[in-house]
Amino acid sequence: MDVVLPALHGVWGEDGGVQKLLEDAGVPFIGTGAAEAEAAFDKVRSSTAMRELGYPVLESTGCSGSRADLELEIEQWMASRKLCQATEKLVVKPARAGSSVGVSVVNGAKEAAHACRALVEQGIGKEALVEVYARGGIEFTAIVLEGPHGPVALMPTEVELIDAVLEDSASLEDNMIFNYRRKYLPSDQVRYHTPPRVPKDIVQAIRRGAVSLFRDMKLKDIARIDGWVLGTKFGHISAPDASRQYLLCPGGLVTFTDINIMSGMEQTSFLFQQAAEAGFSHAAVLREVLFHSCCRSGVPLPNHLIQSTEGAGKSARRKVFVIFGGNTSERQVSLMSGTNIWLKLRSFKDLDVTPFLLASVECADSTPVHEYPVYELPYANVLRHTVEEVIESCQCSLSESNAHIQVLSELVVDDCKNVGLTDAGSLWEPFRNPPPPKRVKMSEFVHMAKSEGAVVFNAIHGGAGENGMLQQLFEEEGVMFTGSGSSASALCMDKAMTGDCIQSLAQEGIYSARKRTISLNDLPTGTHESAPWTFQRLASELGSNELCVKPGSDGCSTGVARLVCDEDLVKYVCAVRQGLAQIPPDTFQSPHGIIEMPLPPPSALLFEPFISSRRIVVCQQKSRGGEQLQCVGDSEWVEITVGVVGVKGNMHAFNPSITVAESAVLSLEEKFQGGTGINLTPPPPIVALPTAISQAKLRIEKVADLLGIDGFARIDAFMHVRTGELIIIEANTVPGMTPSTVLFHQALEETPPMFPKDFFRSVVNYALEEKP
Repeated sequence: MDVVLPALHGVWGEDGGVQKLLEDAGVPFIGTGAAEAEAAFDKVRSSTAMRELGYPVLESTGCSGSRADLELEIEQWMASRKLCQATEKLVVKPARAGSSVGVSVVNGAKEAAHACRALVEQGIGKEALVEVYARGGIEFTAIVLEGPHGPVALMPTEVELIDAVLEDSASLEDNMIFNYRRKYLPSDQVRYHTPPRVPKDIVQAIRRGAVSLFRDMKLKDIARIDGWVLGTKFGHISAPDASRQYLLCPGGLVTFTDINIMSGMEQTSFLFQQAAEAGFSHAAVLREVLFHSCCRSGVPLPNHLIQSTEGAGKSARRKVFVIFGGNTSERQVSLMSGTNIWLKLRSFKDLDVTPFLLASVECADSTPVHEYPVYELPYANVLRHTVEEVIESCQCSLSESNAHIQVLSELVVDDCKNVGLTDAGSLWEPFRNPPPPKRVKMSEFVHMAKSEGAVVFNAIHGGAGENGMLQQLFEEEGVMFTGSGSSASALCMDKAMTGDCIQSLAQEGIYSARKRTISLNDLPTGTHESAPWTFQRLASELGSNELCVKPGSDGCSTGVARLVCDEDLVKYVCAVRQGLAQIPPDTFQSPHGIIEMPLPPPSALLFEPFISSRRIVVCQQKSRGGEQLQCVGDSEWVEITVGVVGVKGNMHAFNPSITVAESAVLSLEEKFQGGTGINLTPPPPIVALPTAISQAKLRIEKVADLLGIDGFARIDAFMHVRTGELIIIEANTVPGMTPSTVLFHQALEETPPMFPKDFFRSVVNYALEEKP
């Protein structure tokens, strides 16, 4: 091998472990060396080092979770710092872990000691850092890149945490922690602002300090440095020495807390967000990092990596408009899907791909579809965590305040070029600043697509994007678009109608679970309340003692729960009526994790019998030194999801997948967040007979053809593990297309394998075929 990019996070990846192996083997690699990585990764060591180097650092102490006198030790430290031992708010972090794993906010020494011991019990680590809570501060993160002539900080990002309305009415500050869930889950619990909403001198102080710390800690190539802007009167922090006085600005004090030697590499990670603000595409910034690392190691680069071909020859390319967003609870997943599609299709030289956001979340419910606002997005505006963030960034770009951002952007680009990062600003050439977003009506978007001969790649999940309304608009105007037509979309969106349609296939071993859609107003909000529908009446009508409830017109696992009694039903209905963002774990009688709820709340709920399926678990086999699958329970049904592709009337089914869920209902993370859940494609023989899988695929194709599905879709069902008979749950005509979607697993199982970008290209090609 020529060079290694260690894209490993946390223990082993960032603590110097893999770096030491590579150094010992004499293999060049991107990033910080082993000894320096180890020092930066350990939060206790790095905090001490920053304090000794003269940086202002929050008061903290290192603790061992295994010490018997831990609480006394923390009390003594708090007393020495004049902190209230019973109530002072503290942050407990594992000393050696990444990605915000195990971070918690506590009150006082007793809770801090408990949190430290919990880290030991959970196997996260024995050592912890107990740190003063940065009350009233503004959290930020800054990417530092190293060029041929030194390091440079990109445009920092402010991390704003949004309080989730929880059952226990926890205060905003109690939930103000940037934990693993908030960092990676597609929901409106966190917003990023690039640059931070602080004066220019503070932004520049963050950038200057991050570069200085990068040098002082002897980091290499790339790093992400986190910290806070605190009030100038914040007391529990070490004072900066004479050489760090620039961190004390009139409007706040800049302090650094965490050093990450490798940034996350997800499609909208801080690295790519901040790089885009400096005019780098994803490929360009990675090319710069690779180029500098190879030059430092004496490794020659191939010419095709040195020369960028992005943006060449646009006039002769097929136009593709990727549209995503909307106003349903699925809009954040839609943003992830649309971003993924846009980035994958950009790699085809014969396509000119433009991203658009449907901003109907701004509209009243009565707004007609053709009046919905749509934004044509510049590169950087796409790379946001939520739809609301994208809209906010567009409004900011179109406002007078954008002049402040443009000044900062020009400074960052100039600084990048001064250190030899020559691709800075390449996204905007021949202009110095990025073009602003364009806001149009949906009718104007449709006209634009028609006049330019563009294919509209529809990535809007739920609502107008999936119920046939947009499809009908496209059909009426003769616009080419991906996926099913208006009639099939409307049919599949209505789960009750889908079930009625599928009943005609019962003789072929294809069934539909009984369904009942009930208005929220007809459901009880108290166990003794008289209401048209009670749990007993629903259970009797659906023929089941356990029910599955979900929003009447949403999917992607938002609001899906298992109910077993009146109390469960009342709790669920109350959560919907109160507009809760989440239902906490184990609220209902059956064990479950956090349930993300649809916002805005639905006006109707869909009830089905809860079908007990075969539970698949992963067991440790100590005698064999590995892991093994086990099937638990007597049920002969497993829940599967199957992708279908093709043209209407001739759809092809992929191999089905099963996901090993932590509870009875797949969570939002298990469906759409990388690194969670275990997908098995196809199900192994221990789970289902190969003959059953073959029969199930044929039946899925019959369902797709009966429903009139076109292009691509995902069908969810329960499959009998011996016969391949199916109980259809639902058909999704605009399925999730995030980087971790199970459809990619299935496409890769095809012969020959279909890679993600080729999957999306095939969907575009189907749209170009004349509709039957």
